[in-house]
Amino acid sequence: MRVLRVPFIALFLLPSPAGAEPARPQPADGDTASDATEHSVVITAAGSAEPIALVEARARALLRDYPVGIEWSVRADFRPREVFETQEGTALTRIWLDLRDETRAVLYVVDVAHERFLVRVVPLESGLDEVASESLGTILQSSVEALLAGATLGVSREAAEEQVQALETPQPAPAPPTPEEHKASAPAPEPSPGPRYRLALEAAYRAQILSDGPALLQGPELGVSLLRPGARLSWGGLLDVGYRAPLRWEEQGVGVELQGLGVRQAGGVRFGLGRAAKASLGLLASVGIDGLHVDPIVTAGATDARSAFWIAMPMVGLLLDADVPLNRVVSLWGSLGAEVDLLGHHFDVLEGGQPVTVLQAWRLQPFFRVGLRFSP
Repeated sequence: MRVLRVPFIALFLLPSPAGAEPARPQPADGDTASDATEHSVVITAAGSAEPIALVEARARALLRDYPVGIEWSVRADFRPREVFETQEGTALTRIWLDLRDETRAVLYVVDVAHERFLVRVVPLESGLDEVASESLGTILQSSVEALLAGATLGVSREAAEEQVQALETPQPAPAPPTPEEHKASAPAPEPSPGPRYRLALEAAYRAQILSDGPALLQGPELGVSLLRPGARLSWGGLLDVGYRAPLRWEEQGVGVELQGLGVRQAGGVRFGLGRAAKASLGLLASVGIDGLHVDPIVTAGATDARSAFWIAMPMVGLLLDADVPLNRVVSLWGSLGAEVDLLGHHFDVLEGGQPVTVLQAWRLQPFFRVGLRFSP
């Protein structure tokens, strides 16, 4: 059944201070306690027994400190037009409570003294639960309090009857829209969002300190980065291949010349910086390997140098990567970190048939990188 929601009719009451108890009507000087309880509130409810009992308990709790006596009755049903029938008696108000519909509760309050009527519809989104019973109880309390204060409640009989008729009249289903109306009301298609992540090309210079001196293993690198521009927090990664330029590393007339290639892969989190999160800072873990051609050198003594050979240096590390856009396409970036040589490479000479270490690379090797990223 289609429900027409009738706008609530506001009660014009003076507000109470926040958190304060509502003002309770006090008997005038000379009144007795019996005089203060002479007002009668007649409530008729229709519906299932359990929800009616829940509302009754809440209403009695809210009205227990008011000078009223409650006459509560339950019926299987009633017709809304019965609300407007004139009845004998001196009741302060007659209240009709319709709880037969599981989706709404309808409350009719009759201002007997002024022959005015208040119609309230309370939606029951979760059935008649504690929240709904509290709402109905509060409406009852506010209505009784207003009438005890001498206020006029509700609207005229004719206006209230129109509201009740609208509640009882089923509303026709809306006609389906014409193709023209459907096309006009259809939302415009949203533009497809751009890619969340971008691949950027990298060109960089890298320098890694193998030992004091310093012994620098350095050279240019090319690679790609995975970025999410403008994000406050995102994942990021990179893959680089670099050339290790010739390094002559010599101690006490014995040394080596190193040259080769290196590969690094890194991944981690990136944090956007600035108001538009254009610049970013990344904390990445890296793995890689350097393949180096080693050419031994002997410049003193009678020791013979062995033939050249290749070594593989597996590395793991941690780096801090900063990216600052220069324009929409190009950004300047730099990395600072350290790597561990997993095999702990060193270079020995034979003295009396025993190996003696001459060149010892640091196990933990700091490095830095600086370059440009190009994001088309």
